[in-house]
Amino acid sequence: MTDNTAKQPKRRGGWKHGPAKGAGHGGPAKGPGNGSPRAPAFGQGNEAAQRHGARTARVYLPIARELAAGLLADRPDLAAYPEAVASWSEAEARAALLRAWLAERDLLDEDGLADRTTGPLKWLSALERQAREGRRDLGLDPRSDAELAKARAEATRHVADLDAIRAAGRQALTERELVEVLGTERVKAPADRERDGG
Repeated sequence: MTDNTAKQPKRRGGWKHGPAKGAGHGGPAKGPGNGSPRAPAFGQGNEAAQRHGARTARVYLPIARELAAGLLADRPDLAAYPEAVASWSEAEARAALLRAWLAERDLLDEDGLADRTTGPLKWLSALERQAREGRRDLGLDPRSDAELAKARAEATRHVADLDAIRAAGRQALTERELVEVLGTERVKAPADRERDGG
């Protein structure tokens, strides 16, 4: 027969400081009716944890689509580049959301130092750089628009030069065929025949 009054060995994490408490450790479960109020259930479209929306596609994508549609209405030639337009419009939308969020906050503390917003400021800088590069690639700023217009004009000029080269090549082929048909005698123009006395 064992003696129940014998002292039990001390175990780590439990008996030394008393039995563990809480759900799963022998204590009462926490929750409704047990000392802690139940948090409300989050439904579809919950925005409780949303800060600025620049990371949430359901927030920035509608703005980006609106920007892209407006751009394509003004510049239908850019419809051939949907990926570039989408990249630009998403960067613009996300930067606008982050810029508006930062405008509502104090960026400096009492000492004049940047507060905890340095991360969002760095991210805003990166988004604005991406948007600026997208504007440049699409020709949406004055300088890149002028560069693209110049490149288009040069391409048109080269096409015209190619047409002239093609015409000269066709003429040379026609003359060669005539020489082959008539033999080694060269086809003389009427002015050459008159000079020869012909």
